[in-house]
Amino acid sequence: MKLRVPRALVLSFAFGLCGLFAMPAQAQRLRGGSEVHKDKREVRDDQRDLRRIEDIVRDWKRAVKRHDKRAEKDADRRLREWIREDLRESEREAADARREAHSGTRDDRHDAREKRRDARKTRAVAVQIRDMQQLFKRGEASPADYQKKGVLLDKLITMARQELRESREELREDRRDRRDRHRRHH
Repeated sequence: MKLRVPRALVLSFAFGLCGLFAMPAQAQRLRGGSEVHKDKREVRDDQRDLRRIEDIVRDWKRAVKRHDKRAEKDADRRLREWIREDLRESEREAADARREAHSGTRDDRHDAREKRRDARKTRAVAVQIRDMQQLFKRGEASPADYQKKGVLLDKLITMARQELRESREELREDRRDRRDRHRRHH
């Protein structure tokens, strides 16, 4: 006896299988979109961080130049907040990058190393500033201490600019990858 299967059932099964095998490609495209979205958010965050540290450093240097202790202390307070937030953000980004690297590509592992390196650099500068801050609070900072602190603050700006450049590059790479995947699938 020959079993007759309705044509509609065969076609729906075939299309279902096609959809099943197409899912990884679709998931990859969606992941690419979420990567770009995450990268855009990081660029915005890095732009905000850069503007904040530039403002803080400018205000601190202006206060020092004018011998305005109150404005200097206010800039120091804002600097402590910025460093605390930036370190927390750097640690979070490094942890996210480690998770992605664990199951990701060589590029993901490279990103994780960069994030850990950035967090270490920021922490090292923050520790140097924190260690010398007591001299400023007690009014015992020498001109050399002011000079050193100014150099460290400029270093924070340089590092923030570098982080923004890296985030923009990551965004470009992910956009390019998404475009390439899209072309391969269409």
